[in-house]
Amino acid sequence: AGIRTSVKTLLESDEKPEPVTLTVFRDPRVAAARILPLFSKAAEEGAVSFSLTVSEADRESADLAITARIADGTSPRNRVASVPWVLTASPGLIRRTGVHFSRIPVIFLQADRAMLKSLELAGKTARTHFVPDMETGIMLAKSGAGIFFGADPGVIEREIRRNELTVVPFFKGIELQIAAEANPAARKLIPELRSLFEEYGKGCGGEN
Repeated sequence: AGIRTSVKTLLESDEKPEPVTLTVFRDPRVAAARILPLFSKAAEEGAVSFSLTVSEADRESADLAITARIADGTSPRNRVASVPWVLTASPGLIRRTGVHFSRIPVIFLQADRAMLKSLELAGKTARTHFVPDMETGIMLAKSGAGIFFGADPGVIEREIRRNELTVVPFFKGIELQIAAEANPAARKLIPELRSLFEEYGKGCGGEN
């Protein structure tokens, strides 16, 4: 019946109900920081417990599956948001090397291996690192290991303010289309997920 119903039951009853357990599939292109606020308050109140997975094997059985893909001019079914797709790197690395992919390593998500060919970067980069998720890519970019392809500007706002990361101009107009599929018990979460993407990270500096 969704998180809000569970929270209401918890508050109005003397008996503490069993938490609603949700399994959430998160596409590696979607930052965990985007979706954790949706569950954290209810989890603190004991109304829901949840587990996040990025395993494709768990995608079909998940209560809520959040997927992402590069926009191709069409909108996916049950789209909840469009997120800019940006390149990011440490300012020190860019000062030392400039944006020359023949001299600078690049960091890609495992899920985006095919993007190397479509961007005509295959064989033209100093080195390519493949990482399992966005958090690892951001961490490597902060350390100066290379330019990370595919950061979410809404979750690197703090690093940009601290001058730990900078957005690297490369191309404009590329977005991730975020979609969500849910079973009936979790379907009420989709409007909340859409609101979360609309409200979180507004006003982040930098242009892709």
